Amino acid sequence: MDIIHVQHPLSSIYTAEAEPCVLALGFFEGVHLGHQELINLAKRIAIQQDLKLAVMTFFPHPKQVIGNNQTPQTYITPLEQKAKIMQDLGVETLIVVNFDSAFAHLSPSGFIEDYLCGFKCKHAVAGFDFRYGYKGEGNMETLKIEGKRFFEVTEMKKFEIDHEKVSSTKLRNLIAAGRFADIPSYLGTYFESQGTINSKG
Repeated sequence: MDIIHVQHPLSSIYTAEAEPCVLALGFFEGVHLGHQELINLAKRIAIQQDLKLAVMTFFPHPKQVIGNNQTPQTYITPLEQKAKIMQDLGVETLIVVNFDSAFAHLSPSGFIEDYLCGFKCKHAVAGFDFRYGYKGEGNMETLKIEGKRFFEVTEMKKFEIDHEKVSSTKLRNLIAAGRFADIPSYLGTYFESQGTINSKG
């Protein structure tokens, strides 16, 4: 799997080498079962249309840049681990966009033209609540309307287990409550944490 780290403004060095692809969009925090279903949906479309399977994600978390909370964000799945899961799911290209103030001020149409068209997206796949562009003004409806000149769009509906939305927030709440036995039902695997253990003597 190729991993491409880019920042705004996007350099033509990256777009010149881009191949036509199905592009799954999202932050993919936790890469839970809902995210896995979305990527598998994009994978099926890629196979049908004989296109590369690519994922575009963002780092750091948008909340750290545009939210009121400027403290460093803790991640359910660190970027390195996220990349490994993506590779295991069959993703061929992982595009990691540096989410900084300049990128946060990009208009929704600018995001489509610079990033989706720049990476030769022929079919975009995202969840029903995906937002993009300045102040999150872009949503799935605007993506379908503005993007139809360039690519197809598939929206994945809410992914639920026992009538409850599978979300990163749900995972965070389970971790905070210490309910680790419940996590595989949403994550598809056990929760892993990395850190340094300090021992004295």
